[in-house]
Amino acid sequence: MEGKKRKYRLRNISSQISILYMSISLAIILIFSVVIFYNVSNIFVNDAVKQIKMNLNQSSDYLSLYIEKVKLTSSLMADNPNLISYLKQNDDELNVRNEISTVLEADPYLETIVIVANDGRVISNEEKLEMQVSDNMMEEEWYQHAISDNMPFLTGARMQKLSMDNDKWVISLSREITDDQGNNLGVLLIDINYEFITEYISALNLDQDGFVFIIDKNQNLVYHNDLSYFIESDKQEELKQYLNNTNNKGLLTYQVPINNTDWSMIGVSYLNSLGQLRRQLLELIAITGLIILAGVTFLGRLLVKRISNPLRELTVAMQDAESFVPAKVNPDSSDEVKSLVQNYNDMLIRIKDLLEKLSISENERKELEIKVLMGQINPHFLYNTLDTIIWMSEFKENEQVIELTKSLAKFFRLSLSKGNNLIPLAQEIDHLKQYLFIQKQRYGDKLTYDIHIDESLNNYLVPRIILQPIVENSIYHGIKNLDGPGKIDVEAYLEKNHLIIIVKDNGVGFNPKQVDKTNVAQLSGIGIDNVIQRIKLYCGEEYGLTIESTEHVGTTVTLVLAVNLEN
Repeated sequence: MEGKKRKYRLRNISSQISILYMSISLAIILIFSVVIFYNVSNIFVNDAVKQIKMNLNQSSDYLSLYIEKVKLTSSLMADNPNLISYLKQNDDELNVRNEISTVLEADPYLETIVIVANDGRVISNEEKLEMQVSDNMMEEEWYQHAISDNMPFLTGARMQKLSMDNDKWVISLSREITDDQGNNLGVLLIDINYEFITEYISALNLDQDGFVFIIDKNQNLVYHNDLSYFIESDKQEELKQYLNNTNNKGLLTYQVPINNTDWSMIGVSYLNSLGQLRRQLLELIAITGLIILAGVTFLGRLLVKRISNPLRELTVAMQDAESFVPAKVNPDSSDEVKSLVQNYNDMLIRIKDLLEKLSISENERKELEIKVLMGQINPHFLYNTLDTIIWMSEFKENEQVIELTKSLAKFFRLSLSKGNNLIPLAQEIDHLKQYLFIQKQRYGDKLTYDIHIDESLNNYLVPRIILQPIVENSIYHGIKNLDGPGKIDVEAYLEKNHLIIIVKDNGVGFNPKQVDKTNVAQLSGIGIDNVIQRIKLYCGEEYGLTIESTEHVGTTVTLVLAVNLEN
């Protein structure tokens, strides 16, 4: 018994609305919570990523600009007339040293400037240089490398191997010195203090576990704040793994090239602070969602009661809906129920009206279909007739032009038949005669015709324009292609309460085995197909026409119509 009561409560509209309302509300809250959480989280992440990328690009630009500045300085020094004069004639050494001092004073990051002539002479601000020189510097490998590559590279102070003391590290940059003819005079070497990279990168605001490193085009390490990465190969391989990494599970790896060098700067950030922000955001959304759900539940209970109680009254009032009796409801019901009842009553009225409108007679439907079919009659013979009239006019055959024009006018007047779709057979025959007369003017002796219609059949009604398309088909598909003269015979008679009309020609005919007899439209095109459809619409599905043909003998078309006398 308790189970039945529980089942009834679940089937009750009040319970169903409550369950549906709560389900939808909970789904909406969950969807909005998830959307808000992920959108806001993505905003935090995107802002953090954007800031990190912007800082990396900015640091890269600073380094690039500084390297460009040093390259410009080296270019100006290499083109200095005093330096070129010294390298050519071994004079003005004092002026060259003064130039070196001036450049070094202008840039605190520049450590050493060395000028090596192609004959082994050396000028530098350093007192003790450990460099391999000779009378022919073009034979020295490092000298040739300095000429061919002016990209900056990391090295120990003046050609020494890197030690763990980065105070002795420099970034070296070389430039060839040539005369006006492009002949090599020497090499200019500029060493930049390694600390300039650290100062430019220190402005980056990465996560506390994040770091930045710089590699060259061969993936050799150029900069890292942890010096152990320069000597431990395992750590260097670890850095290479970041090169193909993307923002995954809180790890952001961003690579940006440094212009004017063959270096790339790679920033790595674990975005740990964003994880804490996400947790706080999730807690806030969860608390807010619970509060909204509680409020929605309370309002839902009130809404369900307001809807379900009046609906019970309306259910009783609508029991007689099948008899189209308008529903009546207690005037004390809610406005929503009153509106529902009014719409229900209006619906009953509209249904009755629609049922009445749907009872359109079959004759009216046929009339509409017939008007469409009548519009498909092909008037191409009109163009040919007009061409014939023009041709006759050019040859001054005025009387024939007049007769042909009169016949054409009468043909179209009979075609209209005052809008009647059923006309007497005599009128249909007259229409056919006008058409044959017109075609006779065009084809001359090639076309003859004979019409045998008993006058007793003149008042039988037939569909308008059913003979002209058939005769047209006989002319264009039978007689026109005939070598000799062609003839068309038309006759009509009654047989077993059927009106039979036969159109026969002696044209070229066709082989019935090559044509599907079940589809008569294939034999002649839209004209005869149009006739068939109109006969069936007016007379019934059992009526229509048949076509018999013998190749090189001719074709016979037999129309079978219902007997229908004119009133």
